[in-house]
Amino acid sequence: MYETKAPIAQLAGVDCTELYERFARGSFDAAYLVDKQRRIAHWNGAAEALSGFSPAEVRNRCCYDVILVHVDDHGTQLCEGGCPLQLTLSDGNEREAKVYFRHKLGHRVPVVVRTEPVRDEAGNVVAAIEVFRDARTRKDFERRITELEKLAYLDPLMQIPNRRYVEQQVTHLMRERNSESGSVGLVLFDLDDFKRVNDGFGHPAGDAVLQSVAKTLVGTLRDSDLVGRWGGEEFLAVMPDLRQGALETLAERCRTLIGKVSVPWEGKRIQVTASAGATCIRSDDDLATVLARVDSLLYTAKNHGRNRLAIG
Repeated sequence: MYETKAPIAQLAGVDCTELYERFARGSFDAAYLVDKQRRIAHWNGAAEALSGFSPAEVRNRCCYDVILVHVDDHGTQLCEGGCPLQLTLSDGNEREAKVYFRHKLGHRVPVVVRTEPVRDEAGNVVAAIEVFRDARTRKDFERRITELEKLAYLDPLMQIPNRRYVEQQVTHLMRERNSESGSVGLVLFDLDDFKRVNDGFGHPAGDAVLQSVAKTLVGTLRDSDLVGRWGGEEFLAVMPDLRQGALETLAERCRTLIGKVSVPWEGKRIQVTASAGATCIRSDDDLATVLARVDSLLYTAKNHGRNRLAIG
């Protein structure tokens, strides 16, 4: 909790700068300050670097005003209810949560957020600060990308592994599996009616959507998981060491968050959905049989209305 002698009317001015800067230099780099009406008074450079939004674009706007548009694991939009910042403004309690915000370019980024109240000398909550950091292990991800580039296993558009590399990893996992480890799951995602995007907005817009979906999937999956471009608008996720029930949970989270991608393009926003097929590798599977099964499950999802998951 932080106290300030600045009156509420001055919270959007310079009086809170020292307070804000002291807080923002903590272990969570990205930070912003809002008043009781959730108007953004301060927005630091780390917040710009992580979100893509500059201070000029967000200052004096309400945090729920189609900026970060936080959602939870289930895709529930938090700005209209359940927002940690709003709850802290209401009851003065500190909070921490993992959420997914929307980057300026449209993809979803997993972050850990912490909210704390700002009180005046009478003890009244007059503002709140949210600090947030990327929930991903960026150094490991960047190292993997470098290795893939060297081996020509990187899809140049999406900056994720290509089909050749993913097939090799599935084959390796099938060879190395044992009874002590959890199941290995495969999830094949296909963007629904993607031709509509290319035809309606052009191929550069389609490429931007594919890049945003790829970044969203990388951010949503666990560090131990792998996702690669399978072909066209298809993505294959490989999930080792799954415990019972985890395949459906992870696959549904990914599918839901793809539906929350919103790419800005020529004054409009492009949104897509995905259908998915999911299965675990069985003891009698080879590469051909498990890939045929996950592909068949994907088309089951497509044939049952799209934007859904089929597991088998």
